[in-house]
Amino acid sequence: MTAPGTKLSALRTIAESLRQGHAAEPLRDQFLQAMPETSHATADPLLLELVAEGFARPQIEQLLRWCEQARGEQPRVVEAGISPGHPADTLGMENAAIGDRVSRLRAALPRISDSAEAFQEACRLAGELASIDNHYRRQEFLLFTRLESHRLVRPGRILWAAHDEVRQWIKYLNLQTERDDFGPEKLASLSDPVVKPLLEDLEKIIFLEEEVLLPLAMEVLGAEDWDVIWRYSDEIGWCLVEPRRGYEPAPLAGVEPPAASQPLPTGALAWDELVRIHAQLPVDLTLVDAEDRVRYFSEGTRPAFYRSAAILGRDVHCCHPPRSVHYVQQAIEDFRAGRARSAQFWKRMGDRLIHIRFVALRDAAGRYCGTLEVVQDIAPLRALEGQQLDLKYDP
Repeated sequence: MTAPGTKLSALRTIAESLRQGHAAEPLRDQFLQAMPETSHATADPLLLELVAEGFARPQIEQLLRWCEQARGEQPRVVEAGISPGHPADTLGMENAAIGDRVSRLRAALPRISDSAEAFQEACRLAGELASIDNHYRRQEFLLFTRLESHRLVRPGRILWAAHDEVRQWIKYLNLQTERDDFGPEKLASLSDPVVKPLLEDLEKIIFLEEEVLLPLAMEVLGAEDWDVIWRYSDEIGWCLVEPRRGYEPAPLAGVEPPAASQPLPTGALAWDELVRIHAQLPVDLTLVDAEDRVRYFSEGTRPAFYRSAAILGRDVHCCHPPRSVHYVQQAIEDFRAGRARSAQFWKRMGDRLIHIRFVALRDAAGRYCGTLEVVQDIAPLRALEGQQLDLKYDP
């Protein structure tokens, strides 16, 4: 039996030859010989790696056709007999809705200078695409999390980076459409440098989800994984369509909390008291253990970032977008090596100013035990002036 590493090396060599313009038919024969029993879990992560390395879509499509020949024709995800309302079914429906907006926006672009109706439709469609953030976040915080639990980390890293590129296009485009002086001429000037690249990126991601990500997930993830994804999806929300009825997860097993109070250095707290206290904290706490796994988070009164129980046990590096994960990695490395005790940064999020502090946790002997992340919206504090000596209730 050929080792998986050998199979992947053979696929990469064949793919590189295809990119260099070598004849496809001999390469196809080599591919079928090198990977006679390839699976989604074997081939699809590498296909996404090739996408990240700049392989063109026609080359990825060619490799996908060879993969299908190697493992036999399989039905598309949305035709695979999954229940209506299954997370993969909903993602497929959303992709269809996104693709519809992409086609209609592309068709409206040539007419915006001559047609007020086309201009208004283009602006409306651009605004509707903003809800794609829900589609992507359900993948980033739920689907990718479950793939990581099966040791498939890179697919999520690659696609999250692609998601962020789309977010930047949409954010810029919608900022322009909201300006008072925005009109057909301005939209026409943005067509080539902004709108068309956005539409191309959206189509590329839809293609990768339908042909690579979702088939991979359907092969690797079990019923328990999909139940977790379904259970927390509604907290994030949907994109352009609502889930169909029909899918029901297994009942959630209850957790029996300890009844007695827990002695602490400065007192004792019962389980329900600890839960209530953490639910009312004006800050969000996240505990990352010494193995870089998320062990706990508090719910807080107004969380700055989305979190759910699905992230428990997740590698903390996978919980952050690729553009900022290096800051987290650097802080943890410095804490572990003893070079630093804490680090902080802050960022604007609309009208909120989010302050983030990382603190190293150590035992009595000074050994590194993990990192505590403390997040707070400090905009209300920055707005305070003078002094307030009378009792003032929060809104």
